[in-house]
Amino acid sequence: MPTDVTKRKTELYRIYLWDTISLRDFTYPQILDNVLKGFLKYCMQQKNNKNVFKPTHNKLFWLKYYNRDNNIYSLLWNYTKYGKRVRIIDTTTLTPTKQKDMYEGDEEKQHAAIMVYPRDNKAVMIFEKVKGGISANNIEKELNKYIDQYHPNLISNNIELRIDPIANRGFIDNLRRMNRIKMAEIWVDRKPCVSYIIGMGNNIIDEDLSFADEDMLRDTIELVLKPIRKESISKKLIEIIYNIFRKRADIKRIRVIGESGDGEIRLDTETMKLSMSLEVLLDNDNQIDTDDILEKYVHYLMYEFDDYLSDIFITRRRQSDESD
Repeated sequence: MPTDVTKRKTELYRIYLWDTISLRDFTYPQILDNVLKGFLKYCMQQKNNKNVFKPTHNKLFWLKYYNRDNNIYSLLWNYTKYGKRVRIIDTTTLTPTKQKDMYEGDEEKQHAAIMVYPRDNKAVMIFEKVKGGISANNIEKELNKYIDQYHPNLISNNIELRIDPIANRGFIDNLRRMNRIKMAEIWVDRKPCVSYIIGMGNNIIDEDLSFADEDMLRDTIELVLKPIRKESISKKLIEIIYNIFRKRADIKRIRVIGESGDGEIRLDTETMKLSMSLEVLLDNDNQIDTDDILEKYVHYLMYEFDDYLSDIFITRRRQSDESD
């Protein structure tokens, strides 16, 4: 590989609005597009006013730049870590040149691109994976804070924004290699699970008490499936659960443990995110060349992922296209 080229890991996420009462996608057209458009403008205003996001006590991040071309946003985020008083040295002589103050940090770059499907009220984000950098969860939290402040109608209708990873295609391929499935663990959204349990206990459980206790639970509930001794969980059942995972937000994660002729196989949607390794150029400062990586992101969103994504979660797009 040339010295001015490096590889960057990139992951793919879906962005959508979720009705926490009906437990369905909120699909009213254009709303998500308007939220993203307003949020990015808000980010730039915050940066210009020196108000940046602070996900932890020693990390800051902010939006340095964005551009929209048709339905695709190109984004350059900056982040920095600080809080240590360390010496900076000349690596050729090991001689200290200065001491970094507690409030000083290195300005790092992280890139993303978002393709919006306005009629479907959904979007796809391709996101540069940087260890110790900004996470998709960081962005999700700031988007929901923005909605809480500037979109009260969504809040009053119990709508929240979610950013979830898209699992890769290898899950089903490896599942079919299994001769026997020994265990499956399924993490589901707490709200529909608890509501179902409470519904089973009508006239038995004090509803006010049960909902009060629900607030003490974690956001997800883990279900464990095990077969009868020496038997196997049905592959068809796991495929059905996996397809629900791909198209709905109720199921957050699936982990399966099984056996094949080659030994034990472990599948986990958390670690099988749809990702790729891209070769990108380095700039004169030996950092990722922003123009090059964003150009590649836009290309992949437009030409590489579209058919697969249509099958995964832009499920309404083809139907609406056919009705035009």
